[in-house]
Amino acid sequence: MNGKSIMKGRMILLRGVVMLCCLSACLVAAAQAEMDKFVRHYSGYYLSEGSAGKAQLQRVDKTVKYHLKRSWRNYYNIIIENDGGARYLTLTGDRELVFADDNSTANSDFLIEQGEGGYSLLKCRGNGKYVGTDDARLGSAVYCDKDGKSSKHLWYVAEVSQAHRHWQLIPLQLSADPASVDAVTQATVKLATGRNMLTVTAPSESRCNVAVYALNGVCKGNVDFTESVAVPLASGYYVVRVSCDGSVTTRTVKVQ
Repeated sequence: MNGKSIMKGRMILLRGVVMLCCLSACLVAAAQAEMDKFVRHYSGYYLSEGSAGKAQLQRVDKTVKYHLKRSWRNYYNIIIENDGGARYLTLTGDRELVFADDNSTANSDFLIEQGEGGYSLLKCRGNGKYVGTDDARLGSAVYCDKDGKSSKHLWYVAEVSQAHRHWQLIPLQLSADPASVDAVTQATVKLATGRNMLTVTAPSESRCNVAVYALNGVCKGNVDFTESVAVPLASGYYVVRVSCDGSVTTRTVKVQ
C-alpha cells in the first residue's frame, strides 16, 4: 500500500469519527431539549391543571406526566399529559394561565431562571412576567403577572427520577416565607435555625424522629430523639420532616 492510499484511508476514518461525534452531539442535544420533569411550587404543591384547564396548585398526581420541551432558543414549553393528551401551559389574557392544546405563540414559552435557595423562576416570553401565586394553599390559582421577588414566585424544577420520588411522599404546607423565617412552630413542635444549626424541640417526653433533606432530594440527616435535638447543617435551604408520637410536621427552613 502506497503513501497516498494510507493517507486516503486515514481521511475516511477521520471523517467517520467526526460524523459519529456529530451524531452523538445531536442525540445529547435532543435529550437535553426534551425532558421529563416535575414543577413544584415553593409551598410543596405541584403545578397542575384544574377545572376548565386553569393552572393551579395540587398534590402530585402519579397518573399525570410532566414534560418540558425546548420551544424557542432557551425557552421551554411546560407540558402536562394524561389520557386527554398533551396540553401546554399558556398565558391567556393579562395574567391567567391555562393548559391549552395550542403552543404556537410566545405565550406558551417559558424561560427557567435561577432563583434563591436552589429554586427557579419561570418567565413567560409573551409578557415578560413571572409565574407565581397569590397564596400558597392547595388549589391556589397560578398566574403570570409576578415580578419574581416573592417566594410565592419560586418553583423547583427537577428531573423525574428515583432520586426525587420521595418528594411525592412529603406534602409541604408553608405558612411563612422560608427565605426570611428563623423559627416556625406547628402544633407543639418548634424548628429554630442558628448559625449552621437546626434545633428541633418537641413536647416533654415525646419520642420523635427528624429527617432533613436538601432541595435536590439528598438526605442530610435522620435522627431519633426525645424532647430536643440539634442538627449541624451547612448554610442553605432544607426540607425538615419531624414525626412525634404519630404527628408529622413538614417545613422548609433556611439555615444561615
